[in-house]
Amino acid sequence: MQINITPDVYNGLVNLGYILSHMNPTEDLEILMKEKKMIKEYAKYKGHIMTRGVVRSKLYWESYYMIVSGSYIYFYTNKHDFVPQLYLVI
Repeated sequence: MQINITPDVYNGLVNLGYILSHMNPTEDLEILMKEKKMIKEYAKYKGHIMTRGVVRSKLYWESYYMIVSGSYIYFYTNKHDFVPQLYLVI
């Protein structure tokens, strides 16, 4: 059996346990801060990156703050976000 899913669906499934857990907002923020600190601590590369996209034949550019850590690339909307917009396995 083969299942084809998009990266967005995969990321949602990977984080499903976290999404469904019921903690108070203070605990959630503390966990996110610890996770981001650990990601940055083991980072091999950190910096800004521009990505190109096409919508209805129009070219556009988006800026992300990217962190390469372990076997993942994390894309944040800005440097101070705790939750990545997207992450990819490398």
